[in-house]
This record gives sequence, C-alpha cells and structure tokens, in this order.
Amino acid sequence: MNSAQKSLVVVLAAAITVLLLLFLISPAPVQQPPDRAGAKTADPVTETVVENATDTMPTSAPAGAPRNMDLTTEPRSDKGKYFFDVVGHDEQQFQALLERAYMIYEQTPSGEREALEVVLVLHGPDVMFFDLRNQGKHDEILDLAEKLDAYGVFDFKMCTVSAQTRGIGADNLPAFIELVPYGPREISRLEEEGFMRM
Repeated sequence: MNSAQKSLVVVLAAAITVLLLLFLISPAPVQQPPDRAGAKTADPVTETVVENATDTMPTSAPAGAPRNMDLTTEPRSDKGKYFFDVVGHDEQQFQALLERAYMIYEQTPSGEREALEVVLVLHGPDVMFFDLRNQGKHDEILDLAEKLDAYGVFDFKMCTVSAQTRGIGADNLPAFIELVPYGPREISRLEEEGFMRM
C-alpha cells in the first residue's frame, strides 16, 4: 500500500468517525401532540353523514394493532371516570379492548372501585358484535361484556345511528346495552363531564 492509499484510508476513517459522532450526539426530534385547538364539532344537519364516514375511515393505529391499546401505562383520572371510543376494531382487537377495560377495574384500589365509572361508547361497525342475531359468532365478546357489566362500573352505550344503519333494533341487543342518539355527541358529553379518554 503506497502513501497515497494510506492517506485516503486515514481520511475515510476520519470522515466515518465524524459522521458517527454527529449521528450519536444529535438530539432526537421532539414529537408534538396533534393540534386540537382548531377542532370543530359536528353540525347536527350532517351528523348522519359524519357517522357513516367513520364506518369506513381507517383507524390511526397501525395495521393489526388495536386502538387505544398501550398496556404498559395506565393514565389515571382523579375522579375515576374513563371512557373508550369504540370504533374500528376486529374481533381480536375488541376482545383486547374489553380486557384492558377490566384491567382498569383490577388496578383500581378496592376502596376506590365504588366511585369508578368506565363507559364504552360503541359506534360504527363495532356495534355488530352485540347483534344477537349473530349468536354464536361473537359469544366470547358478549360473555366478557356481560361479565364486565355485572361489576356495576362498566356502561355500554351504543350509537342509535350506527345501529339503525345496520338494521339493529333494541330487541336485537343484550339488555345491558344502552342506546344513545349519536355516539360522537355522547363522547363530547362525557368529555365535558370530566371523563378521561382511554
């Protein structure tokens, strides 16, 4: 190896070292939360259109991952009031969501469970899991939801617009399901009452 080649090797090694050092000491980009200041509420005239649009919109979660499913950290509400915006799940994701709801109950100290309130607002295609005409298809979900309801801290509320869009009437639902006029409006009401989104 002649001196020119040696010099080239030394220069390349130095350049690679500098690049690695720059890469290692550069700060990680800070991710900003989405700006919700400009968020608008739905216009009552277009609510049905908005509801139907959410039925086909993809969720923000990665493919195959349930929405709202960070099981490592449980944000706590000072008042023990939580709600789940239940839309866009497949059967496995829905089962995991119900198990997470149960985790909130399990992780709440027994002395605080009496004040605990967990509301699951069902809208979009997720309402189909509770259609009793599909008996046998979603029995595990129905059984788990019924057990949760029996604790007295879980409330299942279903969007009437979503149910009617799929031909589901009150007589096709389990007794523990409460119909509300419009899912997104119910979510807004819960937020106003201090419920924390899960």
